[in-house]
Amino acid sequence: MKKIAVSLYFIISMVICGGLVAQNNDIKENKQIENPVSPQVPETDNAKMWRNSFERLVGVWSLEKTIVDDNGEEKKFHPGTFMIVHPDASYTIFVHCDAGAIITSQGSIIIESSDQYVEVISHHVNEYFIGVSNSIDYKLDSVYLHKSFWVERDREGGDYKRQVKEVWKRGTIPEIIIR
Repeated sequence: MKKIAVSLYFIISMVICGGLVAQNNDIKENKQIENPVSPQVPETDNAKMWRNSFERLVGVWSLEKTIVDDNGEEKKFHPGTFMIVHPDASYTIFVHCDAGAIITSQGSIIIESSDQYVEVISHHVNEYFIGVSNSIDYKLDSVYLHKSFWVERDREGGDYKRQVKEVWKRGTIPEIIIR
């Protein structure tokens, strides 16, 4: 009885202090844990390249936009939109603005192939995206992630039906120069 009282006290104190937050577990997904390449098929160089490709996405990414200035020169800038891909296959996209950081999208990533993955969206600022599995075509190198995907609905739920292309630049840790 003493253990139950202590456990109950701990749970109540965590809820009151905000340390224990209820989670919505309505969305269930089956992640593919095994290697997507069938063992009966000889392993090709292409299969070797994407076998562990999820780890290549892990990190901090910054959305990169390109504009053309008045002189006709292309300029790249970063509008303050960031994506963090976590080691547990989840992701968070947020924007930095005057009000601080605002999370715009969260979910999980499922690798389909060397050039396609699925974002399973669990939270989004546009309620029409919540629960959607969005197929993403991508190209990945050591610095850039090029994403291309189809958007069906706009913010109000109306027909949008457009292809969206994004370029994300990997965040880096600069070399520290000690003098």
